[in-house]
Amino acid sequence: MTTESRLGSSDTFWRRVFQCCQGLLIGLVCIAFLADFFAKSIFSLDLLALGFPTALLLLAVAVVAWVCRGAGRRRWYQLALLLVWLILFLGIYPTSWPMRLSFAASTPALDRLAEQVAAGQTPSLPARAGAYLIRAVETRPVTGGVAICLWTAPPERHHTGFVQSPVGGM
Repeated sequence: MTTESRLGSSDTFWRRVFQCCQGLLIGLVCIAFLADFFAKSIFSLDLLALGFPTALLLLAVAVVAWVCRGAGRRRWYQLALLLVWLILFLGIYPTSWPMRLSFAASTPALDRLAEQVAAGQTPSLPARAGAYLIRAVETRPVTGGVAICLWTAPPERHHTGFVQSPVGGM
């Protein structure tokens, strides 16, 4: 086997290692995004505990693969992309931007459902309101009017969901 063919196979191996690490890191970011977007907080915490060390390991292996491959300046963007994915992953948990995004996108649907309940119409449950599955609805008298409760978990277990209250009512 010539030196040239060994270098070619080594380059192919390291390129595949780099691509696998990049793909796994992208997958990890997507899973974290979806877990936070759909407010699966317990799963998000597990993912944070296991995902952070995994993301760092993937980054380290990818950097080693990038260096061993001998990628020069012309491929610096590959390393920059890895850092961007890692920053995205780490930015999900302290800011909860995916959950804020899902709430902002779902607010019109939640408002429509709350208006139906306030008008005395009982929606068929479970009902989809944007990104959220509403499993129970409830009205509660509060100072200044009625609060509309849209629960995403059955109220028998614990109250998780959205409450629309009149100004100064809670």
